[in-house]
Amino acid sequence: MRDATYRMCWSPSAARPRLARRGHHRGVGRRIGHRARQGLAPRTEPALRRDPDHLFGLGAHHPYGITTSGNKITGRDPRVRPDAVIYDVELTLDMPKKLTVTSLMNSLAHPISTLGTGSLAGEAREQAFGAVVTLYAAMEMLLHAPENARARAGALEGSGLAAQAIESGTLGLHHKLAHLLGGRFDLDHGGLHSVLLPHSVHRLREEAPELLGELGRRLHVRDLEGDLFDFLVRARAAVSLKDLGLSFDDFRGFLETAPELPRGLLGAAFHGRRPSADTRFEDWGLPEPVSVRGPLLQSARRVVVAVHDRGGTADGILARAVELVGDDPTVCVIAPQAQNHAWPKAARTQVSAVLRGTVDKSKADRVVLFGFAEGAGLALDLVMQRPEPLAALVGLSGAATEIPTRCRRARLSRRCPSFWAQATATRA
Repeated sequence: MRDATYRMCWSPSAARPRLARRGHHRGVGRRIGHRARQGLAPRTEPALRRDPDHLFGLGAHHPYGITTSGNKITGRDPRVRPDAVIYDVELTLDMPKKLTVTSLMNSLAHPISTLGTGSLAGEAREQAFGAVVTLYAAMEMLLHAPENARARAGALEGSGLAAQAIESGTLGLHHKLAHLLGGRFDLDHGGLHSVLLPHSVHRLREEAPELLGELGRRLHVRDLEGDLFDFLVRARAAVSLKDLGLSFDDFRGFLETAPELPRGLLGAAFHGRRPSADTRFEDWGLPEPVSVRGPLLQSARRVVVAVHDRGGTADGILARAVELVGDDPTVCVIAPQAQNHAWPKAARTQVSAVLRGTVDKSKADRVVLFGFAEGAGLALDLVMQRPEPLAALVGLSGAATEIPTRCRRARLSRRCPSFWAQATATRA
């Protein structure tokens, strides 16, 4: 079995799935098992071919997915349910850390999604919570010790419980988005679930706060979505749809064809923004939500408007600003997000709009403008153009063309206190 390669394939032309001797089923639901020995008795043909490239995610359940012409059709059929699933911990010990984490995130999405729909009750609901706890603990341990056999065994156990959640409940928005994106763009299955899951959890925090509270108590964590995102970072896995190979133009076209989908969630997933229980994604009338952390603007002692660099994210620069102010609970930090991670001239009016809205809700003498790299140059331009001074300007690592000239420094010093720092050379 160590060298076995089996693959499951569905026939798009059939009214129900059939088991094919050869073929390749791609998209959501395609990855079946990584060196896991699984016995399926074919119903219509004598052999299943299966790729051992994922470990966690298949259990004794019968949902299926058919991808054809960029669309994914899902359903349930008892013929796709295996007669037996046999897991062997030893065969998983050399599984790469990144693949381990994305596979476990794939499994974790099942109980969280079904719990989010409220479709589980009694023993099935308790079993789903058990799956979440077991998978989370296994993932946390395997990030530290990838060859830990006990953690691998827990991962297998949790995956089996997660599969039962699919059998007993109804999947929610998370899986709808995964099916649409996976079917349309043929994205890596485990990677897609991994990128979407932290954002799906963040949305559930607003829609089902009691559920997130219960999950937090059972897991002994306060910021589940932030922790899941950090797991991906530690595993060096993709954290954005862009990392998975989706281009901005294709992503924008996808949103235009499906205006009913949650643009904020999908935009955050495309850009790789870090969701957190401490961060609010607010609609300021811009193409992307604005990240806000801390007290309300009207009551904040100080407000920091943080502008990220090219290739950065609003939540990355927000985290740096929070560190610089010492996580002061009286300081509100606001960070706009550039579309496709860059601030072209046309988009710079968005930062100006955020700054103007911040001053209107607070006071100019409470507002500090903070920028990094490209964001530092943009911050400098905005301060120089303003009719009234701000509390301060902080610019870090601006490129050479963004360094204030002697004349501009003199003008700037008359407008507001400023701090400007950069190395003598920058590296790509």
